[in-house]
This record gives sequence, structure tokens and C-alpha cells, in this order.
Amino acid sequence: MGPRPRDAQRDNYSLNLSEKLVKRELQLGLLRQVRENSALLNTKILPSIRPKIGKLFHHRDLDLKSQSILHQARVQILEQCAIPEAQRDTNRLQLSLNKALDRYEDRERIEKLIDDQNHRLTTTSLKRLDKKVKFHLDKAEQERQKSRPQQNIKRNNKRKRNAERRRAERKKYRTSKAAKKVEWMKNHVEDNIKGKLVINLSSQEVPDIAYLYLAKGLNFVESRPVAKEDLLFDVKEFLRKMEWKAYFHQIQADTTTDRDTEDIHKDLRLRSRKHPQDYNHPLFDEIKTRLMGFATNLNPDKPQSNLTDAEQRGKGWVLKSINEQRLFITSADKGGATLILDYRTVMDTVKCELEKETKFTKLDTSVGVKMEQTQLKVKEAVLKHYHLKTISEEVKKRITGALVM
Repeated sequence: MGPRPRDAQRDNYSLNLSEKLVKRELQLGLLRQVRENSALLNTKILPSIRPKIGKLFHHRDLDLKSQSILHQARVQILEQCAIPEAQRDTNRLQLSLNKALDRYEDRERIEKLIDDQNHRLTTTSLKRLDKKVKFHLDKAEQERQKSRPQQNIKRNNKRKRNAERRRAERKKYRTSKAAKKVEWMKNHVEDNIKGKLVINLSSQEVPDIAYLYLAKGLNFVESRPVAKEDLLFDVKEFLRKMEWKAYFHQIQADTTTDRDTEDIHKDLRLRSRKHPQDYNHPLFDEIKTRLMGFATNLNPDKPQSNLTDAEQRGKGWVLKSINEQRLFITSADKGGATLILDYRTVMDTVKCELEKETKFTKLDTSVGVKMEQTQLKVKEAVLKHYHLKTISEEVKKRITGALVM
């Protein structure tokens, strides 16, 4: 039998204490190694104890004096702060680990677990620390080999000139990019007008961004996020149809044919939303579980827009003009061009055409009465065929919705 939950919890606590103890002891060794090695002491291996006091001085003697003060400050911080803190943490963790081990009846077991963990931690941590020490020693050696500029003023002036040059290049690039964008938009709009993709027949001035948007055509569909409800509905409907196919495959189709509906025309058949009763198959159940889990847990990302910023602004202008009833957008009967018309002109033309008696005939009766008369004729014809037994009762009920008369 394995350890009980309480024993497992104590094991984790003891292992965590031992892990912290090993890491802190390794840090303490690193601090002592840095204190004894002057090359490491001047590197950034311990950025938390490296005072950042001022910058490099212009005069060499003041710069050397500053480096000496910083070196002494690092040594004092290591001896008076960092190393005592690490020693205190080591002693505290050692006491906590001893107290935790005293509670065990089978102390040898947990000590074996701790020894295995400490061996792994020591091996990996020492490799990482040796790599870190070697990196900073090599970097310090490279910095010592570099020749120091005679004056920091020259270096600062060079940096300033380079920064100004980069700013001028960026400004020139942005200006050129904006000019190319304006030129492209102008040429694109002219191509649309010349190619008769968008024709303005209204009395209003249409901006170029509106031409760009309308040039995509009235059948253009903007990208939109996936509706999760529609996805779930489609998956459920697919699984329902798949379940019926599996059901009819399992039992022979000829034994399950409904004789009452054999002679019913396909246009009169009702669309079913039912599931087969008492059907169970392990393979189908697994497929159903996976598909429903995928559709339920899916969080689709928002799709990237297929409209540019200029086209988005053109879309806003067009929608605002339509909502304010200033413009009417439609497509030409031939050619596929998009037409921009005045809203009031279109409404007046439609009203004028509807008022012409030569093109339209006024009905003697209302549409509702006409529909009722048609329904009565259909019912009489259906009842006649039903009494002649040319159609079944089920067909009669589906057409008229009435019982046998």
C-alpha cells in the first residue's frame, strides 16, 4: 500500500523544505565565490547587490576612484547583508527540515527520497551556476580587452549624430509611405470610376474612401466571429443525421419502412427532429462525445478584418448616409456596377410608377379574401380525391389539416 494522504502531504512539505535548503546553500556558495573572486565581483552576476551610482566620469582619475568605491561597496554588501541573510535562511531551513523529519516513524524512507532529490538538484544547479560564472568571467575579460575611448564626449556626440540621422530617416520613410498611400488610393479610385465599378448618379459628393469600400461590390461579406450557438446547433444536427444512418445500417431498411408514408409525396413529408429510440453503439457514442466536447470547449479567435482602415472609414460614411436617407445604393441591372442615387429621387420615382393605372390593375377584392377563396377550392379538390380514394387520409390531413368529413 502507498502512503496515506496525510503522509503524502507531509512528504511534499519535507521535500519542499529540502529543495529550498539545497538551493539556498548553493546561493551561499556562489556569494562566497563572488566575494573571493575580484573578476566576478566587478560583473553583473549579482545585479541586486551592484550599486548603480552615477555614470562614467569624463576624467580618468575620477572614473578610477568611482570604480574603487563601487568595488568596496560590493564587498561590504556581500559580507554584511547577502551572506548573513543566506546563512540565516540555511539555518532556518535546516531546523525546519529536522523538525519535519522527527515526526516520521519511517524516517529512513523520507531521507532516501530527500537524498535522491538533493542529488538531482545539486547536479543540475551546479551545471547551471558553472555556466553562469563562466559566462560572466568571459564577458569581464572581453570588456577588459576593449580599448576605452579617451573621452566620453566624443562617444556621446557620435551617438547623438546617429540618433538624429535615424530620426531623419524614419521621418523621411513615414512621409514617403504616406505619399505612396495617397497616390495608390487616388489611382485606385480613378480605376474604379473609369472601369465603371462605382457610378455616382447622385447630387452629393462622395469621398474616395467610400469609392474604395463600394468597389468591393454589394455581395462582399465582411469577416465576422464564429457564432458558437450556430456551431453547436450544426454539430447536434449532424450527429442526429449520423445517428439515423447508423441506426438504419444496423437494422435492415426494408423492415423499418413505414407503410403509411410510402405513397406520400416528398413535398408533403414532415421534417423530423427526432432521434432513434433505444439505439446505442460504443463507436458512435465516442464520436458524439468527442465532437460535442470540441464544439463546447471551442473558443474561436476573433478573425482578422478583411477591410483596410480606409475601407472601414468608407463603410462608416456609406452607412451613415443611408441611415440619414441621403443616398440609395443599388446594383445595375446589367454590367454589375454599383450605383449611388439620391434617396428622395428614388422614392419619388417608385411612387410615381405605382400610381400609373396603365401598369397596375386594382384588385376587386382584398388579398386576404382572395387567399381564403383559393384555400376553399384546394380543400374541395382534396376532399373530392379523398372520397374517390385516390389519396390517403394521411395525405388529406397534411394538405388540409382537417379530419375525415
